[in-house]
Amino acid sequence: MPVLPEFQRGRAQTFDTDPLRYLRGVLTFFLGSGAVIALVLGLTGLAPKALLLAGLLWTLLGILTGVVDLVLEPLGELAGGALARLGFGGGRTDSGAAEIRAGLTLASHYEHELHEPGRALAELQRLIDRYPERRQTVQLRRRLAELRARHFPSPPA
Repeated sequence: MPVLPEFQRGRAQTFDTDPLRYLRGVLTFFLGSGAVIALVLGLTGLAPKALLLAGLLWTLLGILTGVVDLVLEPLGELAGGALARLGFGGGRTDSGAAEIRAGLTLASHYEHELHEPGRALAELQRLIDRYPERRQTVQLRRRLAELRARHFPSPPA
């Protein structure tokens, strides 16, 4: 039995989609709060030179945030792409390509193991309909035509 009411289910969102968000948060917390404290100390007259420190911390926050956005983020994307090409994708695979491979295997199983070419035709047609823009569709259409010609020859005219 669910504890939450219906309108509140599924509302929790995760922030894990951008790991650099945590780094930006840490930078903002430490440098931003340091700048605010220095600003307060400088404006109240307790430490007049603290205004320089506030400006320095604020500038440093802007520079480091820019470095994260303009350098670390593209480097992370580049490294992630390279690792994915090497097989260290961490679960991030192309689901369309995986489904097409699985569908081809299933169609082959229907045709050769179960001797049900009609189901193999249906599976290939489903893949073609689902992914018409993919380049593997050419291979799927060729397999579909071969399967039709082999198991369902057209009647003589």
